[in-house]
Amino acid sequence: MNIAIFDQNVDDFQANTFNGANFDLANAGKISVKGAEIDILYRPSEAFALTVAATYLDGVYDSFVGASCPNAALLPEPVPPELASCDPTNPAFTSTQDLSGKDIEGIPDLVASSTATWYIPIGKFEGFVRAEVRYSAESNLGGDQAPQKLRDAYTLVNASAGISDPEKGWSITLWGKNLLDEEYAQGIFDSVGQPGSLSGYPNDPLMYGLTFRYILD
Repeated sequence: MNIAIFDQNVDDFQANTFNGANFDLANAGKISVKGAEIDILYRPSEAFALTVAATYLDGVYDSFVGASCPNAALLPEPVPPELASCDPTNPAFTSTQDLSGKDIEGIPDLVASSTATWYIPIGKFEGFVRAEVRYSAESNLGGDQAPQKLRDAYTLVNASAGISDPEKGWSITLWGKNLLDEEYAQGIFDSVGQPGSLSGYPNDPLMYGLTFRYILD
């Protein structure tokens, strides 16, 4: 078992946010990231192995008073007081917002994963069956913290089974990824030249296949 606890502070952090037309480069002042990691390998026998890993992160903008605003077309109705400076119809409009105390974009507070592997001798061959699961908490993927850029929590489940001959150098593996067919965005950003629209990069869908490997002498 490995455990790590950390507390990192960065002064004069450079934030770069794409607004659909160009990149807004701003000095975020100061950020802090506190957290802990744990990594466990448990193997009670030669036939079974279990791994568990988890990371907790608390990433915060300690000071960021000149952050980019969400596009006006993405502002909620009614516009909350903390976004008054982003509302062109409000006398307090400055085209910037204060993200001090808000979470840093793209950092989920919890990511956890686990694998379970069964090793199965099949005559002179070596076989295995493995199950994998990975969880990620929700996080906002936008540098402007637009609510539409919030990515929900998701869970991925993968599985595989295979057989190999170490002496001959070959292996065959049947695998499946994203077996629950989860759908989430790996990135969300303002669409180019389309104010109020968003674009993003989707994750890989449910996939399965057969892999053959052979090691040449």
